[in-house]
Amino acid sequence: LLSKNIQKYHGHHCQGATNRNNATLLDSTKTGPKSTSIMSSQAKGLHKFISDLRNAKSKDEETRRVDKELANIRKKFSSSSSLSSYQRKKYVWKLVYIFVLGYEVDFGHAEVVQLVSSSKYSEKQVGYVALSLLLKGGDQMLSM
Repeated sequence: LLSKNIQKYHGHHCQGATNRNNATLLDSTKTGPKSTSIMSSQAKGLHKFISDLRNAKSKDEETRRVDKELANIRKKFSSSSSLSSYQRKKYVWKLVYIFVLGYEVDFGHAEVVQLVSSSKYSEKQVGYVALSLLLKGGDQMLSM
């Protein structure tokens, strides 16, 4: 009986917490001044890219858009001008999203390491997420 009451209590209270968390996640897609999401600071370019991929009418169209974005990111990372914190985080988030979709991401590791070694929490956060997904156990970047 006690076990059933605990499950019932847990179910009711966790259900509310889950709904609140889901609402927060849904609200995080808004880009208004009250948004406190991690992604809200990375807003326009990243959201537009994700929207373009979701609106692709075919897998070929999605692949062309991903290839175009990968070329752009590679160009930005290899250009002699230094990237701002905002730009570096935005491009790394795009790489993470591309990777999660199942595409090969074989560059950007140096930028991930730069984010991890930053003194700013927002940069470290992006860096560690990317590090956990993009770098494999045998990568040379892990020994740095």
